[in-house]
Amino acid sequence: RMWAVGRPPYRLVLGPEASGKTQWHCTHYCGRGVMKHLPDGAALAAEMGIPPAKLRQTFEDYNRAARTRSCPFGKQHFQGAPYRMENPLYVAVVTPVLHYTMAGLEVNARAEVLRSTGSTGDP
Repeated sequence: RMWAVGRPPYRLVLGPEASGKTQWHCTHYCGRGVMKHLPDGAALAAEMGIPPAKLRQTFEDYNRAARTRSCPFGKQHFQGAPYRMENPLYVAVVTPVLHYTMAGLEVNARAEVLRSTGSTGDP
C-alpha cells in the first residue's frame, strides 16, 4: 500500500525498542551500507531535507496511532513505539526488490514464478 501514496523514498526507522531486539541485523546492515545509525531525529530530518518539527509531528502522530490502535494506513502492530526525536535511530531506505525465494522457486528476470514447463501465468 505504501506505493499508492506516491511519495518515495520510503524509510524503515527503528528506535531503541525495535533496534534493541534486532541489534545483530542493524549492525550487519550498517556494515554493508544499506542502513545508517543516526544520533537522533534531528539528524534524520536533516538527511531527509525536512524541518525537524515536521518529523517530530510525524513521530507524535505515529505514537498516537500506536496508543489508540487507530492508524489511517491500516497498520495494526506497533512494537517499536514510542518514537522520540532525542533517541538514536537506525534508518534504511526501503525499495521493492526480490530478496530471495523460499522453497526453491525458480523465477525469471521479471520476478515471475516459473512452472516446471518454464511458463508463467495461471495453470
